[in-house]
Amino acid sequence: MIRIQPITCNDIACVSALAADCFIDDPFFLQLSSNKKKRLNLLTAIYKTTIQICIDYGYAYGIKKEGNFISFILYFNYKELKEYHPKEYDYIFRSSGNAKIKTLISKEVKEIDKIINNHAEYLYLLAIGVKQEDRRKGYASKLIKTIQQVYSNYNLFTDASNKSSVNLCKKLGFDLLKETGGCILLRYLTSGKKQATITEYSTVWLAVPHSLKVENLDINIINEEVTKIKYETVSGNDPYFKYSLCANTKARILQINYADLLKYQRYINITYFDEIQLEYGGKIILLYVTRCVSFPGLKNDPYHVDSCKKLKEWNLIPDVYTSIPIQYADIATFHIQEKRSFLINRMMKSLEHRTLFEAGNPVRELDNNNFKDRINRYYLGTIRLQIIRGRDVAFCPDANENSPEREPVNIEMIVSVDKDTKCGVLHLIVLSCGLPVSRYLDSFSRNHVNVVTHNKAINLYRYLKEKYKIEKKGAAKHFLTIMEERDEIMKKNKDLLASVLFCEALFEEGVSLSKVIDKNIMDILSDQNGIAQYNYASVYVFKNVLIQMSKSFQTGLYDRIVKESITLFYIELILFELAAIGIANDWIIQYLTHIDAQFHPGKVLKDINQMFSKHIKSIEFWNIQLNYPSSKRSVDDIRRYFNMAEEKTIFRRNQRELLTIYDMRSDIVDKSESKFISIIMLVFTVISVANVVFSNVKNQSEILLTPFIAILVLFIYRKYLFKNVLSKDNFVKKMFKRTSNER
Repeated sequence: MIRIQPITCNDIACVSALAADCFIDDPFFLQLSSNKKKRLNLLTAIYKTTIQICIDYGYAYGIKKEGNFISFILYFNYKELKEYHPKEYDYIFRSSGNAKIKTLISKEVKEIDKIINNHAEYLYLLAIGVKQEDRRKGYASKLIKTIQQVYSNYNLFTDASNKSSVNLCKKLGFDLLKETGGCILLRYLTSGKKQATITEYSTVWLAVPHSLKVENLDINIINEEVTKIKYETVSGNDPYFKYSLCANTKARILQINYADLLKYQRYINITYFDEIQLEYGGKIILLYVTRCVSFPGLKNDPYHVDSCKKLKEWNLIPDVYTSIPIQYADIATFHIQEKRSFLINRMMKSLEHRTLFEAGNPVRELDNNNFKDRINRYYLGTIRLQIIRGRDVAFCPDANENSPEREPVNIEMIVSVDKDTKCGVLHLIVLSCGLPVSRYLDSFSRNHVNVVTHNKAINLYRYLKEKYKIEKKGAAKHFLTIMEERDEIMKKNKDLLASVLFCEALFEEGVSLSKVIDKNIMDILSDQNGIAQYNYASVYVFKNVLIQMSKSFQTGLYDRIVKESITLFYIELILFELAAIGIANDWIIQYLTHIDAQFHPGKVLKDINQMFSKHIKSIEFWNIQLNYPSSKRSVDDIRRYFNMAEEKTIFRRNQRELLTIYDMRSDIVDKSESKFISIIMLVFTVISVANVVFSNVKNQSEILLTPFIAILVLFIYRKYLFKNVLSKDNFVKKMFKRTSNER
């Protein structure tokens, strides 16, 4: 029986010797040295370091026979190694070998980068080897096939410099791409076509570790089977799976409805997991796998809090995106080394796709002046976000004013920035939300949101300011996807949607402020589909919240976020403009507030010009034209309900105050310059007369005295001008007198 085993640090010596022996006569490595013994020593040394890199930052497995490895495979995520471990990447692709090898690898890397094209979903098969006497017995095929099965979400990429390796890869579904640097490049693309689409008449099959008692999670099991799968758990009590080529783990295969699937996703915090879809017994089963060596921990998360389970809204489990318009200080602050999950990669790729294909020409080389080329997106990592209890009026110091209402939840952060201005949008992402949603939204309205870091709680916006130099420039907007039909939610809890749209906590019956009866919100919710343009969903917007509801979102996780990225992209575009308005408004208010302390006519003109020059750079986001008429309609609808017109009105009012200063300054300067020109003309007249008077004077010193007299007159006038006409106090008095008369 062929059994795959992990290669450990204790195995490096024997596996490096095996690797050197396998590749000693490989055409590519013949460039190392013509001396076979020297070549063997060089290869052994290279593979010792390479295997250690794969153990630490990638994967290393092999097959043993009679206690010794007879086959091995080394692989890693290409993009991750390149971005997060550049030293190790450089050793494999730039440093190892002699000058000839480095030249060949350099050519190869250029082609690899073109093919992979910055995608994060590629595993690079670095080396596959089998001992000479054990070849053609299926060992190499076993290793590659197992990777294809276990990493069914990932594409595979490799290079080969010998005919037998090329033929093996082609038999296993690899496509031959190109020959470069003495190697043939091959790629295996996963189909990615399987999607667990759920309808109201169907259920989903979920694989969980055999030791997990999902009954304690309030999950109803319709049917159950037990089988073994090629994934492992770290210990018997872990409620999740981990990637492995050598595992054969006992698992429960549960038939459940989609609502219960969401409960499981909430329990494990789905953001950290890859969703795998496997063929089993003629059906598709869902499996959630993490690559985390140490999982963030579940015992402090809100799914264990009994108070949450008592709330009616706890059965509502939406995806929630909170988007905040921001001003950033330095784009370099976002160049941090935070590893992205498979899910975050998909989300960022989906947003990039929307940006590229819904706005202008999708070919960057043909259209590099469009706003899409100004947007950069960065992953900022995870925060533990905690909502805080609302505070009542206190007449003595309240020691519990910052008491948490719920346990913290891990939330992902993506920031989108305009590289030509300081505008940006911060997205907080929580899928299958682990908090009562109305309380989550209410906390943002009250600014009662903390980040828990190093066992301390700090206000969210202070945390963003201190760590990333990000400043909030407008109200947070929330986008919710609910995987249920509107009518079902209204039947179960008709007040919930109104509370969510109002961004206020839904209280239980018998508690004051328990029911929203606002006419505008009631009118919005009375429409069966709201502002939806297609009949598969219901969409409602009010002030700071957008909700979309439909069973059509009951799909596989990645298909779900692709659909959500459409609306998130629309919101992002609108918030870029809101950020620009917020930045300009704050500057104007700050400037007008401190005008007495810093006013100087010339400086005012310079400052106003600089501010408007910066703001005008955001013009690309003021009225974006999208390719689809439906997209343009959606953006306009959201813009209207988000009250962008009101934001612009406030900005225009503040702008008029600045223009009043500008006009007043212009009037004074014009009058002053007119007087100044008159004085100049007078001086020249005096000089002309003096020239006539002194034309017959022989004493040259008397003639030279004339311009000095003129200069003295100008100097005296200049002192008078700035003291009495352009003085700060005089100008401010005139400005206020003028504005008072206008009002």
